[in-house]
Amino acid sequence: MKKNNLFNQLKNKTTIGRKVYYRTKGDMKSSKPEFIGKIIDEVSVMDNDPEYKHFVQKIKRKDGTIQYRICYYTLDKKKNKIVFGQFASEIPYNSFKKLISKVLKKKGFLQ
Repeated sequence: MKKNNLFNQLKNKTTIGRKVYYRTKGDMKSSKPEFIGKIIDEVSVMDNDPEYKHFVQKIKRKDGTIQYRICYYTLDKKKNKIVFGQFASEIPYNSFKKLISKVLKKKGFLQ
């Protein structure tokens, strides 16, 4: 697959509707993935250099609670495919709301 085509696929990537699975922390190789919930909404932004697509994903967990995950996808040029960034932070709704509120209120933070 040509780089341009792969880049366009990354640019157009959406994760809405995808199921979210996690493995047991500290036991990534032998533990089975556990279903956590489903991505019900997202906001994303594309970086052209390097080629990353950053997401804030809204996840409805299987217990009905809402959490947010900050993550990214990028291009694996060796395997010629789009890959999920292996380190992603998930944060409960109230903490996320508080964090975003602080970002928006802190003078000069977004400048």
